[in-house]
Amino acid sequence: MITEFEVRQTVASIETSSEPPIRKVRLLMRLKRRLKLAGRQLSEAASQAKHSDDRTAAASLHRMHCVAGMLEDDVREAAVRTLLKRSA
Repeated sequence: MITEFEVRQTVASIETSSEPPIRKVRLLMRLKRRLKLAGRQLSEAASQAKHSDDRTAAASLHRMHCVAGMLEDDVREAAVRTLLKRSA
């Protein structure tokens, strides 16, 4: 599982790298796919926890799933910004 800190640090390092913009976008989209997979896994785990009547675990996993979705959106927005900088 990748942490929010690692995601934000990776995005910052990609954005400040000297790679061509298209390469940066590819790296960001690869990170986005990792987050999407993590979100699916968290969603499945939350569903299982909900059925086992462990409300605390289900709520925690649901929160983590929501954070993964927000991070996924942030990474996508960073990719769009990179493309817009390229065309400007």
